Amino acid sequence: MNEYIEESRKLRFPTSGIQSIHISCKNYRVHFVPGSNEEITVRFHNNRFRQIQASRNGTTLYLEEKMAVTFYGLFRLMELMKDNVLEIEIPADHTGITLNVETDVTEIVVDGIHADQIYLKSSSGQISIRHAYVDKILSAHSAAGMVTCCLPGTQGDYDIDCRAERKDVCQPYYAPNPDAGKKIILRSNMYVPELTFLR
Repeated sequence: MNEYIEESRKLRFPTSGIQSIHISCKNYRVHFVPGSNEEITVRFHNNRFRQIQASRNGTTLYLEEKMAVTFYGLFRLMELMKDNVLEIEIPADHTGITLNVETDVTEIVVDGIHADQIYLKSSSGQISIRHAYVDKILSAHSAAGMVTCCLPGTQGDYDIDCRAERKDVCQPYYAPNPDAGKKIILRSNMYVPELTFLR
């Protein structure tokens, strides 16, 4: 019996005891949004070619994409990308959390989340951080995609390291500020990361 079936799932996890979320995906687009209830809510859609497996080990919630072993022709690739949003709602008052996400070709979006540490890595997808509050460190790296980041406050609130890996583009300059206590690292191999501030 094939364990890969067509289904929409919604999972809920109590925030008590969860200190980090680790996500590994190839085809799901990962979206973090603030939640209005008291639990961490995870929404996704499985199909016959891919599925999300969720597990908890100690204080860490793991979300990992599993794929059926098969040949992926054009039709199957189109189906893989259909309904492929993995949405994670985090309650606004659950702030001391670490987010660690690694994707392949799809985007990562962090919208209005307050976290202790955020680590985002994509092979070729776009990374978008919108109004994220970070207490210690935010690191975002896309090998072939764009990285955009909008943070609350001003440039002086952060110790910023922002650049493209390409040497033929004009690199932005931010004076080091290790006393800020909040480290921002933005990287793209192809594009200059875009960093703005919401005062």
